[in-house]
Amino acid sequence: MPNSTVIGNPTIVALTRSITLVAPYTGDDNGDNLARLRFRAAGTATWRDAFPMDLERASRIWQGILYDLEPNTDYELLVEFADPDGSSAPWSGIVRTKPDFSPAGVGPTYVVSP
Repeated sequence: MPNSTVIGNPTIVALTRSITLVAPYTGDDNGDNLARLRFRAAGTATWRDAFPMDLERASRIWQGILYDLEPNTDYELLVEFADPDGSSAPWSGIVRTKPDFSPAGVGPTYVVSP
Protein backbone atom coordinates (compact mmCIF):
# COMPACT_ATOMS: atom_id res chain seq x y z
CA MET A 1 0.00 0.00 0.00
CA PRO A 2 1.51 3.37 -0.96
CA ASN A 3 0.26 5.14 2.18
CA SER A 4 1.25 2.49 4.69
CA THR A 5 3.93 3.31 7.27
CA VAL A 6 7.24 1.46 7.18
CA ILE A 7 9.52 1.84 10.21
CA GLY A 8 13.20 2.62 9.60
CA ASN A 9 16.15 1.94 11.89
CA PRO A 10 16.06 4.34 14.84
CA THR A 11 18.94 6.40 16.15
CA ILE A 12 19.42 5.95 19.90
CA VAL A 13 21.47 7.93 22.40
CA ALA A 14 21.79 6.47 25.91
CA LEU A 15 23.06 8.57 28.80
CA THR A 16 23.29 7.79 32.51
CA ARG A 17 19.61 8.30 33.32
CA SER A 18 17.94 8.89 29.96
CA ILE A 19 17.53 7.41 26.49
CA THR A 20 16.60 9.41 23.39
CA LEU A 21 15.19 7.65 20.34
CA VAL A 22 14.60 9.07 16.85
CA ALA A 23 12.46 6.73 14.72
CA PRO A 24 12.30 7.50 10.99
CA TYR A 25 9.59 6.12 8.75
CA THR A 26 8.60 6.08 5.11
CA GLY A 27 5.18 6.02 3.49
CA ASP A 28 2.17 7.61 5.20
CA ASP A 29 1.73 10.16 2.41
CA ASN A 30 -1.62 11.20 3.88
CA GLY A 31 -0.09 11.97 7.33
CA ASP A 32 -2.36 9.94 9.59
CA ASN A 33 0.07 7.65 11.43
CA LEU A 34 0.66 7.57 15.17
CA ALA A 35 3.62 6.22 17.15
CA ARG A 36 4.04 4.95 20.69
CA LEU A 37 7.24 4.26 22.63
CA ARG A 38 7.13 1.67 25.42
CA PHE A 39 9.94 0.39 27.65
CA ARG A 40 10.83 -1.88 30.53
CA ALA A 41 13.95 -2.87 32.42
CA ALA A 42 15.26 -6.03 30.75
CA GLY A 43 13.91 -9.14 32.41
CA THR A 44 10.86 -7.47 33.95
CA ALA A 45 7.32 -8.31 32.87
CA THR A 46 5.56 -4.95 32.76
CA TRP A 47 5.86 -2.58 29.80
CA ARG A 48 5.59 1.13 30.60
CA ASP A 49 4.46 3.89 28.25
CA ALA A 50 6.98 6.65 27.63
CA PHE A 51 5.92 10.27 27.33
CA PRO A 52 4.08 10.87 24.03
CA MET A 53 6.51 11.00 21.13
CA ASP A 54 7.10 14.23 19.18
CA LEU A 55 6.45 14.24 15.45
CA GLU A 56 8.32 16.05 12.69
CA ARG A 57 6.00 15.20 9.82
CA ALA A 58 8.08 17.05 7.16
CA SER A 59 11.17 15.01 8.12
CA ARG A 60 9.13 11.84 8.70
CA ILE A 61 10.54 11.12 12.13
CA TRP A 62 9.06 10.46 15.55
CA GLN A 63 11.18 11.33 18.59
CA GLY A 64 10.89 10.03 22.13
CA ILE A 65 12.80 10.34 25.36
CA LEU A 66 12.86 8.27 28.54
CA TYR A 67 13.76 9.95 31.85
CA ASP A 68 14.55 8.82 35.40
CA LEU A 69 16.19 5.57 34.35
CA GLU A 70 18.67 3.58 36.38
CA PRO A 71 22.35 3.87 35.40
CA ASN A 72 24.14 0.88 33.89
CA THR A 73 20.86 -0.94 33.19
CA ASP A 74 19.54 -2.71 30.09
CA TYR A 75 16.17 -1.45 28.85
CA GLU A 76 13.97 -3.07 26.26
CA LEU A 77 12.42 -0.51 23.90
CA LEU A 78 9.40 -0.99 21.66
CA VAL A 79 8.21 1.47 18.99
CA GLU A 80 4.76 0.75 17.58
CA PHE A 81 3.23 2.63 14.66
CA ALA A 82 -0.50 2.74 14.04
CA ASP A 83 -1.68 3.74 10.58
CA PRO A 84 -5.18 3.13 9.17
CA ASP A 85 -3.46 2.40 5.84
CA GLY A 86 -1.27 -0.32 7.40
CA SER A 87 2.15 -0.35 9.04
CA SER A 88 5.19 -2.57 9.31
CA ALA A 89 5.95 -4.70 12.36
CA PRO A 90 7.05 -2.82 15.49
CA TRP A 91 10.72 -2.10 16.13
CA SER A 92 12.26 -3.42 19.32
CA GLY A 93 15.74 -3.42 20.80
CA ILE A 94 17.78 -3.43 24.00
CA VAL A 95 19.72 -0.36 25.09
CA ARG A 96 22.01 0.01 28.12
CA THR A 97 22.26 3.26 30.04
CA LYS A 98 25.73 4.51 30.89
CA PRO A 99 27.25 3.78 34.32
CA ASP A 100 27.18 6.46 36.99
CA PHE A 101 30.66 6.73 38.46
CA SER A 102 33.48 9.14 39.09
CA PRO A 103 36.90 8.33 37.66
CA ALA A 104 39.25 6.73 40.21
CA GLY A 105 41.23 9.17 42.28
CA VAL A 106 38.90 12.08 41.67
CA GLY A 107 37.44 13.50 44.84
CA PRO A 108 35.52 16.65 45.66
CA THR A 109 36.44 19.85 43.85
CA TYR A 110 37.26 22.90 45.95
CA VAL A 111 37.32 26.44 44.58
CA VAL A 112 39.60 28.81 46.42
CA SER A 113 39.43 32.50 45.76
CA PRO A 114 42.64 34.58 45.90
